[in-house]
Amino acid sequence: MHIVLIYTGEFFSQSAPIGGIFQLHQAKALSKRHKVAILNPCLISPRHILKNFEKKKYLKYKNIDIYKNYKKNIFPGKIKIFNYLLKKSYEKLTLELFREYIKKNGYPDICHVYDIRFGLIAGTIIKREFKVPFIFSEYCVEIANNTLPLSDNFKKKIVRPNLLFADYLALPSKKFANKFKKHFNLKKKINILPNVLPWDVLKYKKNENKNFFEFIVINRLDTNKNTELIIKSFIELNKKDTKLTIIGNGPELKNIKKYFSYRNIFFLKK
Repeated sequence: MHIVLIYTGEFFSQSAPIGGIFQLHQAKALSKRHKVAILNPCLISPRHILKNFEKKKYLKYKNIDIYKNYKKNIFPGKIKIFNYLLKKSYEKLTLELFREYIKKNGYPDICHVYDIRFGLIAGTIIKREFKVPFIFSEYCVEIANNTLPLSDNFKKKIVRPNLLFADYLALPSKKFANKFKKHFNLKKKINILPNVLPWDVLKYKKNENKNFFEFIVINRLDTNKNTELIIKSFIELNKKDTKLTIIGNGPELKNIKKYFSYRNIFFLKK
């Protein structure tokens, strides 16, 4: 099978060195049996507009082709009204990149797209123009806590019809799927597809001689991740033979600095 994954954020760029890590892990797993590529149309956030970035680039990661098409953008996606303009820009970027891809590789059997705002738009425009079916996935915590920067009109006129147009919906958990259905007033079936773990994780074996239990948290320290809750829970556990290691950086770091002095909590930042 010929599969194309489409990611609309910054993919392993200077500003986002681990951007697209879920998609890369999935591509690696699929590539063992299928032809897989990653297409990465991306409008650069206004926060990074003064930085150098790759306008167009082709990468080869093992046997996975990665095609990038980046463009500067002055409209912040957090402001709801701008999403209509961003929609048009993402459709153009996606079609440019997809046409370039199929000239060299032919049509894929299916696309797998991510992100309710722009990935869904990418999958929809490809299916409309080229009749290629697509799977849609989303992991956004902003849907779960109702802070998604989309107007009710945008959801009703664009997001919901595009979700119904998708050939298959796949979300990481049943609980999130229930919230997703309620948020978009959706009756369509949603399938459960958790994130893929890298294959090399299976190579590691537990050290049976270890006399303590270690928790490791790896994420961006945003307030919506609520890393402080994990720390408080660990402290309440109050076990001597335990250790908590937090790997990541972000705005919440300043709020959890008060825990730096705890003897069995370690912060490794990025």
